Amino acid sequence: DKFGVDFWLNKVKQRIEECGSDIVIITDLRFIEESQMVNNLNGNIIYMDRDEVLGPLPSNADYSEKIVYHSLDWVSSNATNFHKVNNNGDLTSLHKQLLSIF
Repeated sequence: DKFGVDFWLNKVKQRIEECGSDIVIITDLRFIEESQMVNNLNGNIIYMDRDEVLGPLPSNADYSEKIVYHSLDWVSSNATNFHKVNNNGDLTSLHKQLLSIF
């Protein structure tokens, strides 16, 4: 509350803009606002689908884990550079999919 609800989001955006690199990897987007920021920066959003291996989300999962699926609905419908990768197979298959994106 003291710094605002978007404090960390703004800090990440600032670091991305200041780093001078063409490639920045954020390993975990859970909230729609995070995905919107990446989308607004023309970034790629890659959803690593591993649901077949991991199974359903446990009933005791915390809020940020549950919200991923709500965020995924927004991303898959609205993001410019959205990619869904099937990560239920072997490493060779995963590698081929990722190479096709980049």
